[in-house]
Amino acid sequence: MLRFSSVHQFTVALTFLLSVCAPVFGLEFSAVMNTDIEGTTTSGMMYFKNGRYRMEGVEAEEELIIIVDERIGITRILSPEKKQYMEIPVGHLRSLANDPFQAVKHAALLGEQRFVRSERLEGHMCDYYKIIVDDQEVMASWVSTTLAFPVKIITMGEKSRAVELTSILSRPLEDSLFEIPPDYVKISGKQGEHTTQPWRADLTHSIARTPPFERLMFSEDVLRIPVRFDEILKVTVRNQANVPAVFVAVPLLNREPIRDPAQHLLGVEKAGKGIQMFFTETERIADEVAIHAMQGTFVIAASYINVGQRSIVYAGDELNVPLNPEKDISLGLINLSQQTLTCWVTFFQKEKELDASIIGPLDFRTFTLTREKEVSQRVWTSSLGADRMLIHADQGELLVTVWQ
Repeated sequence: MLRFSSVHQFTVALTFLLSVCAPVFGLEFSAVMNTDIEGTTTSGMMYFKNGRYRMEGVEAEEELIIIVDERIGITRILSPEKKQYMEIPVGHLRSLANDPFQAVKHAALLGEQRFVRSERLEGHMCDYYKIIVDDQEVMASWVSTTLAFPVKIITMGEKSRAVELTSILSRPLEDSLFEIPPDYVKISGKQGEHTTQPWRADLTHSIARTPPFERLMFSEDVLRIPVRFDEILKVTVRNQANVPAVFVAVPLLNREPIRDPAQHLLGVEKAGKGIQMFFTETERIADEVAIHAMQGTFVIAASYINVGQRSIVYAGDELNVPLNPEKDISLGLINLSQQTLTCWVTFFQKEKELDASIIGPLDFRTFTLTREKEVSQRVWTSSLGADRMLIHADQGELLVTVWQ
C-alpha cells in the first residue's frame, strides 16, 4: 500500500510543485500508484473518473482512503478501520500532504515550468516538464496527453520522492468508489489543525500597510495590504528562522475572503529561503490582501509593479498583447463568471506562430477555471523570443493581466 507523507514533513514541499493537470470528464481509468522515498517503495491503487479520483494508502500503519472531487474542490479522508471520514478543501494542508496531484496543482503560481520534450512512459505519450524555483530544478513531471494527468512526478530535495502510475487500465468504474459508505461517520479536523478561516477573528487587530515596505512577522500577526486597480501587488515572503514559516495569504473584499483561506495556506521551510506572490485582483474582485502568520518568523516585502495590459475577455473573443522579446512574460487569469472558464494562449515571432516544441503543447497552454474568482498564473521566459501573445476565450468571462 502507498505510504503518504505526514503533514509536518510536507509543510513546505507543496510550495515546490507545479502542474498542468485538470479534470477530464468522460475519462475513467485505474492504476497502481507507486511511491519511492529514498529508495523505499510502497504501492497502492488509484481510480479516476470524471474529475474525481480515489487513492488507497497507509499512514502511521493505518489504512486510509483519499477521495478527491476536483469539480467541487473537496477532499475526503476515510478511515475504514474506524468507519469515519473527514471532509476538507482540496487546498487544505492535510489534503495537500496526502495528495501529490493536488499539491502540484496548488503550487502552480510558484516557480517556472519548462517544457522539455515529449516521450513515451507506461505506454502513454507524455509531455515532460522541469520545474525551476530560485534557479534550481526542484521537480519533474510527465503528463499523459491522453489522460491530461501526471503519470510520474519526481520531487528533488533533502528527501527525494518519486510517484509513478503503472498498470494504467482504461475501464468503466462504479460511482460507489467515489462515494462515502452509508455506515461512515463524519468527523471534524484533528485538534490543533487550523480551521478554514483561522484569521478572521483577528482582522479587527490587524495592521494595514501600504507598499513599498518590509515588515517582520511573528506567529499570529495579521497584515492587510491594499490592492490597486492600475498596479499589481507583489509580495515576497522570506523565512528568518530554523523552523518552517507557515502563513495564509488571501484576497479580501469588504473584509471578507473571496476564496477559501485554507486553499491559500503556504510555507517556506528553510531560513533564508523565500517565495514570491503576485496578486492581480482589481477592486471589482478584491480591495486588499490579508496575510496571517501561522507559524515561524519571516519578513514580508511588498511593492506595486506596473500592469502591462489588463483586459476583460468574453467567450469567443481574442486578445492580442504586444511583447518585449527580451523580457519574461507573466500571465494572470481570473474567472469572472459563475460557470467554468476555458481559454488558451499562443505566441508569435514576426507574425509566425512559435512551434509547440518551444512554447509547449496546446494542453499546457489551455487553462480551465471551474469556480468564480478562481486564479491561475504562469510565467514564460524571454528565451521564447516572442513579440506577440494571443489569448482566446472559449467560454466564460475572464480578467487577463499580462506584465513583463
